[in-house]
Amino acid sequence: MLQFGNKEVQYIIDTRKADPTKLLKELSKKKIIGHNIKFDYQVIKTNYGIELEDLFDTMLAAQILECGMDEEKGHFTLEQTARRYTGYHYYSNQGNLFIPAVTKKIRSSFSSIGDKPFELEQLYYGALDVSVAYLLYEKQKIQLEKNELESTAELEFNFVKVLADMELSGVYLNQKQWLENYRNTLQQTEELRKKLEEYQQLN
Repeated sequence: MLQFGNKEVQYIIDTRKADPTKLLKELSKKKIIGHNIKFDYQVIKTNYGIELEDLFDTMLAAQILECGMDEEKGHFTLEQTARRYTGYHYYSNQGNLFIPAVTKKIRSSFSSIGDKPFELEQLYYGALDVSVAYLLYEKQKIQLEKNELESTAELEFNFVKVLADMELSGVYLNQKQWLENYRNTLQQTEELRKKLEEYQQLN
């Protein structure tokens, strides 16, 4: 599934049936907004050979605005972040005739869909990913400007591409040197521990 759009209109493409390469090439020239955009960047580059350029990551923006605070697990998920910044409750057990309920179970249902068409709940879930991220972008952009954090955010968003490419390509590691550094660090740590114990005994 490939989803794109804004807070008002969302489009969903079943990539099993339609090749989105031409569309992705056009979209790659525009600002791409997403939550944990590194994942999307890697999927698109791996499958279609297209690099996204102008990124805005709503997860990173939240971490910047909240000063990188170490929070409990799940604090920076799209659901929790949207709730804090927009008041929007992403998951709901309440559906109606036109809008299905969106629950956490829908996310896991994609892995077992096989060749079957997407269900209404899955389509709605995909569309929400787009609209909620855009709502977050609007709120966070104002707060980044207000707190003079635009340049920090730009640096972080640009580094997303670097980190994503490093993860895809791997990083050369001199194993021999790494192990030697490890042994040296252990030795230094032990020497410092002994000095600290000696200091404590003197006082």
